[in-house]
Amino acid sequence: ATQPVLMHTGAGMVGMFVVKPKNLPPVDRELFMTQQEFYIGQPGGPADIAKMEAKKPSVIAFNGYAAQYKDHPIPIRKGEKVRIYLMNAGPSIWSAFHVIGTIFDRTVIDGVVGHDAQTVNLAPSQGGWVEFTVDEEGTYPFVTHAFGDMVKGAIGVLATPNAPKAGMTH
Repeated sequence: ATQPVLMHTGAGMVGMFVVKPKNLPPVDRELFMTQQEFYIGQPGGPADIAKMEAKKPSVIAFNGYAAQYKDHPIPIRKGEKVRIYLMNAGPSIWSAFHVIGTIFDRTVIDGVVGHDAQTVNLAPSQGGWVEFTVDEEGTYPFVTHAFGDMVKGAIGVLATPNAPKAGMTH
């Protein structure tokens, strides 16, 4: 919380640290996803503090790069149980994490267990995990369901090996 804390977190001093609970049942695939806002300033200069204070990010991304998993999907397999550990690094915008075409079998957010959810909401600095299984071959976009933020880069795709190749039009 050293001042200016907004500049520190808004300029990238963030990350995910996962401490797995004892006796957590195994899954077939574990993924780690951090959503973060970027407030781009002048070329070669610091992040833009005025944008941070106004909560007007230039980019919102998963794992540091806007839309990096859109054209380079993360591979998963039909029938595989997937666990995605989530972190909303913020510093200011909420996340409504959703995998299109799935229902989360289990959600754990700040120790609160849920099930049969399609979206989990994460405040800035909040984390947890979701678990699901895909029953069909295909592409499964993941987004923040706050679509004004999704179009700034908070979008990616999970894809099975035999998924039809289709362009994303979101």
